[in-house]
Amino acid sequence: SDSYDTQHLIYVKTTDEIPTSAPTITPAPSLSTKPTSAPTTTPAPSLTPSTPMPTIQPTSIDFESYTFSPLSNTGSYSWTLLSGSTPSYYTGPSSDHTTGYGYYVYTEATYPNYPNVGPYILEMDVSGVDTAVFWYSMYGGSGMGSLDFDTSSDGGSTWNTVWSKSGNQGSSWLQASISISDHSITTIRFSATTGTDYTSDIALDDIDITVEPSPVPTVSAAPTISLKPSPRPSQAPTQTPTVSLMPTLANPFSCRSIAEDSPSSYSSGIYTVYPNGDSGTSHDVYCDLDTDGGGWTLISSYNRAAGGSSSPSYGTIPTSTSAGFSHVNLDDLGYALSDIE
Repeated sequence: SDSYDTQHLIYVKTTDEIPTSAPTITPAPSLSTKPTSAPTTTPAPSLTPSTPMPTIQPTSIDFESYTFSPLSNTGSYSWTLLSGSTPSYYTGPSSDHTTGYGYYVYTEATYPNYPNVGPYILEMDVSGVDTAVFWYSMYGGSGMGSLDFDTSSDGGSTWNTVWSKSGNQGSSWLQASISISDHSITTIRFSATTGTDYTSDIALDDIDITVEPSPVPTVSAAPTISLKPSPRPSQAPTQTPTVSLMPTLANPFSCRSIAEDSPSSYSSGIYTVYPNGDSGTSHDVYCDLDTDGGGWTLISSYNRAAGGSSSPSYGTIPTSTSAGFSHVNLDDLGYALSDIE
């Protein structure tokens, strides 16, 4: 058995509408003109190379994530990631350059990594280089080794050393700034070699590589187009075209005539209709203007109560409408069964 009430609604849609003549359109007047000469243009603009675009954000490597990326160990000996001071006394930095407690990379020169052991290589693929800025430490004894910064334009087959240091440089971190501006460079590397004793640890931190952008072309002034004016029409229009339109719907015949008058202007609700024409008796009805194209007239409703019994409830309209609506029958509206689809 059901434990809830169910409301049933009955709708009809009429087919007999008051006919309306289709609009008539008066033909537009014809205009006769003389042909217009073709326009003349200047030659297409030429493109010339411009100065390079402003430099873009550099690739920054500070090793704080405990990784070499995007650098790679590719030499005979590997660089080492470290935080704090190097194991040997009197050589290497006491901490990283970035924060003082982070990470850096270095070459360990303790035996058997001396004398003159290397190369220790960190390599990176690029697409042109504008500048290279990095911090280095080369603190140790008189037997300190060397550190080079090299570039290659053929993927690492041949190398060109653009910066080099050797010998003891003191206990502080030092900055190197190299201006290169070579768009043909494909690979860069750091290459280190230890010195003659264990006091030749070499370290790197905070590396910034700025890639050189490609030049952009400049465009010369746009071409000018000269047009000869067209002659005026030899004949002015004889009259303005007239259009006969349907009159605005004043007293609707049914819910369907409301829906077909202007589908987007109305929504479901209670409307006054005139089944017998403008001079006839009017009736307030509930029109469903949304379901299946709209135009449906609610003619009856009843509630099926819990337990299966049913009783007419002609005064009950869907909750979206106002209360107090009366039952409407087909005779009141003047609709015959043949009018219902």
